[in-house]
Amino acid sequence: MKEYQNVRETLESAQELGIPMSEYTLRRALKSGQIPCRIVGRTYFISWTNFMRWLSCEDGVDNPPPAPPAKMEVSGNSKIRRISA
Repeated sequence: MKEYQNVRETLESAQELGIPMSEYTLRRALKSGQIPCRIVGRTYFISWTNFMRWLSCEDGVDNPPPAPPAKMEVSGNSKIRRISA
């Protein structure tokens, strides 16, 4: 098995090991930065080690907690008013 593989090769290697994963899931993890990779042209190169770290939640977090919502600061004089069209 090669250390660096493209998306298709990574999925094939995972399926050989009995890891069911869709291409959509892998690409989403790559684009969001959950799995570190190199992009050359339009090809993603994935380290098998990084893929297995992500898959086994080695960093201790399965899904990062969502960011808290931004708080709106309201001044004392603000009021909601209807805008006529």
